[in-house]
Amino acid sequence: MEMHQVRYFLAVARVFNFTRAADECNVTQPSLTRAIKQLEAELGGDLFRRERPAAQLTELGQRMHPLLKQCYDAATGARQLASSFKSGEAGALRIALTHSVDLSLLIPYLDQIKRLFNRLEFRFLRGCSPKASNSSSTSVIRWRTVKISPSRICKRSNCSREISASMRSG
Repeated sequence: MEMHQVRYFLAVARVFNFTRAADECNVTQPSLTRAIKQLEAELGGDLFRRERPAAQLTELGQRMHPLLKQCYDAATGARQLASSFKSGEAGALRIALTHSVDLSLLIPYLDQIKRLFNRLEFRFLRGCSPKASNSSSTSVIRWRTVKISPSRICKRSNCSREISASMRSG
């Protein structure tokens, strides 16, 4: 199954017309029809009843529509995410800390960074001092990744509220 076939299927399903769908997809109508026929052959049945002037989804087409839409949306999202990483708009900042460092001390600084780079994801690695000082140690593998959440950062209730408010503002 090719992504262009899925895109063509979704276009015909949206406009109910092969010619208009081909115009929308910037391809010729025979190319669009050929791609949809290949998709139908792969799926084992007709996706459309070709009635002039409108095309109607068959039972198989109706059942496949949400699945193919989800597939197309996921592929589009993956492409956008990859583009964001490549351009530097999105990324992850990994910070290794020992258990003796209180994460609440970093929150004001992380909040400033988050405002400047709103698509940045923070990842914290927690470990004991010997593990933190020797990052090439194999024991680093046993560290756990901690997502920023007030309940995991600090046990005190007032600290938890400050961190929560700080992270929501970013």
